[in-house]
Amino acid sequence: MAIKVISLSLSMFLLCACGTTGKTTASTSQPERPITTRAPKPASNGNIAKALAGQWTITQVGSTAINQEEDIPYIIFNPKENRFYGNNGCNVINGSYQVGSDGTISFGQIMMTMKYCAGVDFDASINKVLSEGNKVKATFKTIGDESYLYLTDSNKRALMTLRRSDMDFLNGQWQVVEISGTPIDDEEANVFFDVAEGKIHGNTGCNYFNGTITFDPAEANSVSFSEMGVTRMACHKGEQERNMLVALERTTTAINSGHDTVLLTDGGDTPLLVLRRVAIEK
Repeated sequence: MAIKVISLSLSMFLLCACGTTGKTTASTSQPERPITTRAPKPASNGNIAKALAGQWTITQVGSTAINQEEDIPYIIFNPKENRFYGNNGCNVINGSYQVGSDGTISFGQIMMTMKYCAGVDFDASINKVLSEGNKVKATFKTIGDESYLYLTDSNKRALMTLRRSDMDFLNGQWQVVEISGTPIDDEEANVFFDVAEGKIHGNTGCNYFNGTITFDPAEANSVSFSEMGVTRMACHKGEQERNMLVALERTTTAINSGHDTVLLTDGGDTPLLVLRRVAIEK
C-alpha cells in the first residue's frame, strides 16, 4: 500500500472514513504481560453504550461455536447514532438499538441483504438475536487485552457471545521516540489515536498526516493504518518523515509494553516505532 501525498487543511485532519479489517501476523516476541481476569458482571444503564462502542466478533450464537476464517460475523455498535452495522457470516445487516432503563438492549429498524450462502448454518440464529423489537441483557468480561460480550434473554439463556481485542490503550497523544531502532529527539513528531472513531493523525516533525485505523478481529493486537493523507511542506527532516510514514505503513501489531510505552511492529523482533505517552497538562 502506497502512501498518497495530498494537500489538506488543518481542519481536515480530524476527518477520515471508516476502514475495513485487514490481515496481520502477531509477533512471537511480545513482552510477557500478566493476564488479568474479571468475572462477568451486568453493565449499568449509564455505561452500556460506552462499553458496547466499537467492533465485536461473533464467536458463538446459541450453542453453536463460530470458527470460520473468512466472512467472520461481526457487529459494530455506534453509540453516537444508536445504530449497529455488521455481517451475519453471509449478509450485511444493520439497524438501530436502544439501551433501556432496565439495562436491556432492544433492536429495531432492521435492514439486511438477502444473499444465499451455502454452508453457513448460523446466520439465521444471528438474525433472530438481532430481530426487530428483540430485547437482550448484556454482560461483559475482560481477560487480558480482550473483552467478551454475552447477550442473554430474560431467562438468562445464552443467545450470543462476542469478542474483541481491547486496543483502547492506544487512545490519546504519543511522542515518537524511536523509528526502526534509531532514537529520535523531536517533540514535533507525534501520533494521536482515536480507537472508537478509527482515526489516526499527527505530525512527522515536518508535515501533518491523518488516516484510518483498522483491526483484524481474528488476530491478537492487530492494527493497521490506511488512507493516509499528508501535507506537503518542505523541511530539513525529510528522511525522518519518510522513515516514520513507511513505519506506519508497515505496522501490523500494537503492543502495550507498559510504563506508558507502545511498540508498533510488523511482527518482527525490532519495533518499527516506539511511542511514549504525552502527559496531559492539568
